[in-house]
Amino acid sequence: MVMYRFEMFAATHRGRVRRRNEDAFWFDRDHAVAVVADGMGGHPGGADASALAVEAFSTWFVGQVESPSPLDLGDTMSDSVERAHRRIRQAVEEDRTLDGMGTTLTAVAFEGFSGLAVAQVGDSRAYRLRGAELTMLTEDQTWVTEAVAAGRLAPSAAATHPLSHVLSQAVGVDLAPTPAIDRFDVCDGDTYLLCSDGLTGPVSDADIGRILRAPDTSDDLDQTSAALIQAALDGGGPDNVTVVLIRVSH
Repeated sequence: MVMYRFEMFAATHRGRVRRRNEDAFWFDRDHAVAVVADGMGGHPGGADASALAVEAFSTWFVGQVESPSPLDLGDTMSDSVERAHRRIRQAVEEDRTLDGMGTTLTAVAFEGFSGLAVAQVGDSRAYRLRGAELTMLTEDQTWVTEAVAAGRLAPSAAATHPLSHVLSQAVGVDLAPTPAIDRFDVCDGDTYLLCSDGLTGPVSDADIGRILRAPDTSDDLDQTSAALIQAALDGGGPDNVTVVLIRVSH
């Protein structure tokens, strides 16, 4: 079995427009897992929702991984998302002024040191840089994405559509979400990026790839994270921006 080491680093910024940061993140090198959550802007308790979701997800995930019983990583991640949803709904029941709060949640976990499981609800994204090729591992769960897929909206109109940020599902809002669970192979030298849409809104995939490949920052995840956040700020910083970087090596 190939044994990998995982280098991880995260950074977050309020941006230039928002009054507070409603993003949350968590990563654990020992369990090779990371999560990004983006509280729904403009909704009551957005920051609370993302923080509660990350806390509930991480607590349940670690508890299950450390259990001696065999487990399926995809099922464990799905169950962890469900726990996050239930925790937010509990908070709403305790304080009805928080009704309507919710969050995105995107997580990656490495399985058996040879594969990767990705769980997603909403539009926070996961990317993989392998060699010079950047690949988006998730698909935004938004009204616009679904309209384009169904042929109701032209791809060229998606980015500027007034409903471009309307989520088709979120953690903590009404019915429990069904997370998209996908699996991918892992190779030595891969770099993985989790991020909120505060990055992917103002910064194109092409520019994200350029920053991840840049020789002056690519060897240092701290510098790479700072460069990604600066690119979002240079693009106007319209939203909170959070990035988690993971590098895989032998």
